[in-house]
Amino acid sequence: MSTGNIASIRAFFKKTKDKIFGATQCSEDSPASDNSSLLIANVREKRLARAYIDAVAKNRSTFVDLIDPDDEMYLFAKNNIGQKETASYLYFKSGMEALQCIENIVRFGGKSFGDIESFLDFACGYGKSTRFLIQELDLDKVWVSDIYEGAVDFQKKYFGVNGFYSQTEPSKLEFPRKFEVIYVGSLFSHLPANRFEEWLLTLYNVLEDHGILILSTHGESLCPAGCQVDPSGFTFLRSSESRSLSTEEYGSTFVTSEWVKKLARKLGIINIYFMEKELWGSQDIYVITKKKMSLLNNLRTNNFPRGNVESIQISKDGDIRVIGWAIDKEFGAPVKEVCIYAEDELLGKATLGMLRPDVEKHFGRADCLKSGWEYNGGDFVKDKFGEKDPSIIIKALIKGHRSEVTYLMSIEPLKQ
Repeated sequence: MSTGNIASIRAFFKKTKDKIFGATQCSEDSPASDNSSLLIANVREKRLARAYIDAVAKNRSTFVDLIDPDDEMYLFAKNNIGQKETASYLYFKSGMEALQCIENIVRFGGKSFGDIESFLDFACGYGKSTRFLIQELDLDKVWVSDIYEGAVDFQKKYFGVNGFYSQTEPSKLEFPRKFEVIYVGSLFSHLPANRFEEWLLTLYNVLEDHGILILSTHGESLCPAGCQVDPSGFTFLRSSESRSLSTEEYGSTFVTSEWVKKLARKLGIINIYFMEKELWGSQDIYVITKKKMSLLNNLRTNNFPRGNVESIQISKDGDIRVIGWAIDKEFGAPVKEVCIYAEDELLGKATLGMLRPDVEKHFGRADCLKSGWEYNGGDFVKDKFGEKDPSIIIKALIKGHRSEVTYLMSIEPLKQ
C-alpha cells in the first residue's frame, strides 16, 4: 500500500467523519445523509459509540468508525442485545476486546505487534476487530478474508488492507501466502465437524513455521437451554445469526477442549494451548503453533477486567442509581474500584461486593460471587450537561488490580 493511497483514505475519513458519527443535523432516528452506502446511526447511538472510541482508540483521529449496512455482527447487536442505541458501542467494544485478547497472546509468544510481518484476520466479517488492528500494524502487513465478498471489499476500500475471498470448501481456496499470525474469531463456533477438521488443517498449513494460530469456539456451557449435548464432545445445531449462509455449513457449534485436542493430535498438531472463555468472556480460545514456544507455557488470561453497566435509574428528584457487575480476570471479585462518570464529570465511586450468583455461575468461579456493584447519588442536575444534548453518557471505569476498562451506557436527560 503506497503512502499516497493511505493519505487518500485518511482524507476520505476526515471529509466524511461528521456525516457518519460526528455532529449531524438530523432527527434522532433519521439518517444524516440519503443515498449513503454506509450505516448512519441515530444521534444517541452515535454519541455513545463516539464516546467509547474516544475512550479506548489508540488514535482517535484515524479510527475507522464506518459500519456497513450488511454487517451481520452489527445487526445482531442491534436486534438481539440490549437497547438499539447501544448497538454500535457493543460492536466496537467487541472488536476492542478481540484486539486485547490477540495482543495478550502475541506478547506471551515473545512478540509485539511491531514484530509481526503478516497478519491474517480470517472469517473477518466487516472488520469489527480489524479496525482496531490497523491502529497497531502497517496496512500492508494486514490481510483479511471472508466468504462474504462484500465484507472483504468493504475492508479493502475503507481500511486499505489486503484481502481475498474465502470459499465454503477449504480445498478450493488458494491462499496468497503464509502468515505469521492468523486470527479466526467465531468461525469454528459455527462449523459442522467435517469443516471444523478441514479448516483447522488448512489454516495450520498456511501458518509460518514461527507463527501463531488463534481461534475461538463455543464451549459446551454455552449450549442453549434444553439442548441435548452430544457425548462425543461435539454438538452442532442448525441455526445461526447469518441471514444467508446454509445452516448445513454454518450453524452453531459447541465443543469440549478434549474433543478439540483429540482432533489436533489426529491431524499431527502437537502444540496447542487452551484458554477457557477468554474471548468476550464467553468463547474459548485455542492457541496453536508449529514450533514449540516455551514462553506460551506461561500463557495467562489478559488482565483487563470484565463487567457491565446493567441499568441506570433517575428519580424525579434527581437521584441517580447505577447498577452493574465487574470481575478481575486474575483475582475474581470484588475489583479494586468502580468510578461513575456523567460525561467526563466524576459522580463518585460505586459500592462493591454485592452477591451475583449468576456471574459466579457463568464464569464457573466461586471468587466471582461478590461481583455486583451499585452507585447511588443525589442532586443529579442535568442542566450542567447542556440542554441541547439528546442524551447524557454515563461511564463506569472499572479498575482491576493490574489494569482498567471503560464501560458505557446512554440515558436521556430528565424533562423539566
